[in-house]
Amino acid sequence: MRKLTLFGAAVATVAMAIPGTALAHNGRPVDVFTDIVKGSDVLPFVGPCGGGPGTVSVEFHDTFHVTAFADGHVVVSANQTGTFEFEPFDPAEPSSSGRYRNGFSNTFTQNAVTNTSIFNVVGRDENGQQVRFQVRSHFTFANGEVRVDHLTVNCP
Repeated sequence: MRKLTLFGAAVATVAMAIPGTALAHNGRPVDVFTDIVKGSDVLPFVGPCGGGPGTVSVEFHDTFHVTAFADGHVVVSANQTGTFEFEPFDPAEPSSSGRYRNGFSNTFTQNAVTNTSIFNVVGRDENGQQVRFQVRSHFTFANGEVRVDHLTVNCP
């Protein structure tokens, strides 16, 4: 949720910058910026590879790079890295900790949004068992319709 809020703020900033300069640049970028956000958060979480629900505490470092073009399309790429600590709601389940990385790229046009994302998690639970998974997704939202093109969850 926090990432979506930051992402929305970045896109809104770009959208406000475009109208005054869009006609003068013949397709070249009219606005380019990078924003870095560091912090921590606690979120509800259910892993994609089994186990029960709980809360995950994260320490994160986000880098957002935004490029807006004169024709109105905007490209946003981001890289989030950090550490996590997962505490299950069920005390019989083991807690875990480790590192994660989420990279994504979005392209916005007048009629569509395309998103590609790769989320990797590597860690260990309190019993020493490896915690590892990857979620890859690609979707397009075009002309008011959401179309999930590809979603893969890998639990080695």
